[in-house]
Amino acid sequence: MEGKLPLPVRLRMDVLPPVMVKELRQALRDRGLRLVLVVSHVILLLSAVLAMTDIDIAVMSALVTAAVLVMVLCVLLPARNLSALAEERRQGTLEPLMLTDISAQKVVWQKWGGTVALSFLTCLSVIPYLPVLAYVSGWRQEIPELLLLLFQLWVLSAALTGFLTGLSWVSSWLVRGTIALPLLGFAGWGYGMNLVRFAATESRGESHGGLLWLGSAVMVYTLGLAASSFSPAAQNCITPMRLAACAALLPLALVMSAGTPGAAALAQLTGMALLGVTLHAMLESGGRPATVYAAFTRRGLPGRAAAWLVAPGPVSGIFWSLLLWGVFALCVRAGSVDDGGALGWMSLTLATAAILYLCPARFRNPGGVISFIVAFAVLAAAVRLLALLLESPALDRAAAGLPNLPFLAAAGPSVAALPVSSVCAAWLFLTALRGAPEFLAALRASAVSPVSSSTP
Repeated sequence: MEGKLPLPVRLRMDVLPPVMVKELRQALRDRGLRLVLVVSHVILLLSAVLAMTDIDIAVMSALVTAAVLVMVLCVLLPARNLSALAEERRQGTLEPLMLTDISAQKVVWQKWGGTVALSFLTCLSVIPYLPVLAYVSGWRQEIPELLLLLFQLWVLSAALTGFLTGLSWVSSWLVRGTIALPLLGFAGWGYGMNLVRFAATESRGESHGGLLWLGSAVMVYTLGLAASSFSPAAQNCITPMRLAACAALLPLALVMSAGTPGAAALAQLTGMALLGVTLHAMLESGGRPATVYAAFTRRGLPGRAAAWLVAPGPVSGIFWSLLLWGVFALCVRAGSVDDGGALGWMSLTLATAAILYLCPARFRNPGGVISFIVAFAVLAAAVRLLALLLESPALDRAAAGLPNLPFLAAAGPSVAALPVSSVCAAWLFLTALRGAPEFLAALRASAVSPVSSSTP
């Protein structure tokens, strides 16, 4: 059309999500972060130059390059989000966001996305240093394999960033730091350097894919947990979290049931993750408005059936948790990967939930969960010590059957914990049945409410 000029080609920041843009701008304006990135690139450049000039120190230069990558991607960048939501809550900026069309899930995911985008840009900036690892250091790895290593480090960085973003909702900096420091030390630095070691020795860590998948699933659930902490009651953050957990468990279940190398370690970590996921589901609070359940009743019989597993509330949370633990136990037994006591996580989880449902509702919080887990560990240790002093096989068998943290229990399969798990599972099932009439009434109320008849 005449009289109109073509639109200029330009980069527009306003096409990105607003919270993500805010996070990127704050990161780019952070002098400390810019200093860390500049120093990292100086070290990488010096390592590359030294590796090409002196072949004797080439391997050491490659190790320094890998250590800098792991430190920046898997420790420093994820640690930036440790106070992301706590700082927003302290400044009072979350409430204005909730008045807009930005949901709680979008706020959390965009905060995660800002740091993940920054780590992706960091990965792109270090690609020119990969030839040093490929052709000079003696690792004998091709560029595509090192690009795969860089991608794995980025996935690990994204998973750690997501977990710490979800953890940042906790107001106590002491609790956040207590959880974050060992996580960044073992999962960030330790596992990151383990990935580098496998790449350097041309060996294949067959469980790496499963562990990264598990870490990503825990990240998704933790982000949803953070969003549910400050979202309005009418927003359903629970259903996507449970669906993501089910989708993550399916491939892990196939790996564990096949008994492949590394499946025992994967079963241990999966059980640890299920402890946190299912305890949160079983100890949820009720009192949701009808609009939450109307999304299920609008879909007829399949929607109503799905509501008993993935709708918000403790009743569906118990049924869903028992289903997940049942699948986990079957896969662990089928693959014979219980040498590390993976089923001990199931016994500890179900026993903790059962005890908390015998206590007043005010104890059903993270503090109560931690207290009972510690109490179970102390009780099992005391019984085991008494068995050693009295040289009593009966007490030793009793200690093996008590709920306990698997890494504190005796080595070997945790079949002795199955009776406790069965009793606690039956008690929790009866507890859910007692709350079923109230849950069913909420579903029926949503079916006749005006909201349920409206178009989604």
